[in-house]
Amino acid sequence: MLYDKRSLDNISENVLESRGVKRKRERSTAAKKRRKTNAKRKQVSKNEKTKAPDVNSCLKELENDELCVTLYVPEMLKICSNIENDLLADPNYFDNQPNLSPQFRKRLFNWIYGVFRKYGLTQDTLFLSVNLFDRYLSKVEVHRSNLQKVGSCAFWMASKYHDISAMSASMLEELSDGAFKVAELLETETCMATTLEFRLFTPTCLTFLNRYLINVRNEKKYKLIQLASDYFAECLLLNVSFVGILPSLHAAISFYFAIYLCCANRWDDELQALTGYKSSQLYKYGHKIYETSFLQKGTPKNSCQIQKIRLRNNKLKSFISDKKIIDAMERLHGIQTADDNDENDENQV
Repeated sequence: MLYDKRSLDNISENVLESRGVKRKRERSTAAKKRRKTNAKRKQVSKNEKTKAPDVNSCLKELENDELCVTLYVPEMLKICSNIENDLLADPNYFDNQPNLSPQFRKRLFNWIYGVFRKYGLTQDTLFLSVNLFDRYLSKVEVHRSNLQKVGSCAFWMASKYHDISAMSASMLEELSDGAFKVAELLETETCMATTLEFRLFTPTCLTFLNRYLINVRNEKKYKLIQLASDYFAECLLLNVSFVGILPSLHAAISFYFAIYLCCANRWDDELQALTGYKSSQLYKYGHKIYETSFLQKGTPKNSCQIQKIRLRNNKLKSFISDKKIIDAMERLHGIQTADDNDENDENQV
């Protein structure tokens, strides 16, 4: 078959055009693939940035410690978080106690703390006894003449729950200097257990604090963080404004300020995810820590057994007495007190 020149030119143009279209399609397909690949990379990068830190990775270091039962720790903490709101005291229960004031509560637990330390009972006993006492007074009116008996009963029940060598009723009768008899304590125990519907165990501040401390166990100042957070947690127990507060929040506040004063900027995404609280949510409680826990001119501002006994530890005392630490807390206290006063003035207006 013969083609003239024009026909050959047309054929060449068609071939070139088809090749061009093909190349154009190939380039377009390649561009689409590149865009998809880049989009996937961006998505992966975004997911990596937004992915929550693994707060339980530190538990792997304790796998060989049989007492830590690390396999169950995450689930146990989750359960405690779910039920902590169910067993709280009424924060305003003193409004329904005409014969009592917060000062009576503070005096009572000053005495109980002295007994607790004298007999070397577990720290869990102290926190649980405060919870039982506050929950009971949220439901039952108590006369001041019976306050020591009720407090001793809560302490006794908590000791039987947590201590291997628990306090006995006769010991408490003797320590109370005749404020009540064993038979009266037994009667109060029955009443308290019935009123609380036998729901005697509840997660306390210490439950959460012990878990939080695991994540900083490799810090150089771990021992000091542990000492300070325990001390803050105990001091806040006596503050009536912490009645009815979530145990996890109580623990987070104590833990946060121990970290804040020992390691400055250590409160990162990991600790925020672990506790569930941002720095801004905890920082505002600084004036409470200062008022309940810190020395002023060499003497505890609110002298109490917790401060007197705890500050026998030279390491803790030197930390609490450190001028830089005190100056930082005083500045924080001054700022927050001024903010509170401004809010009160606005509310009055």
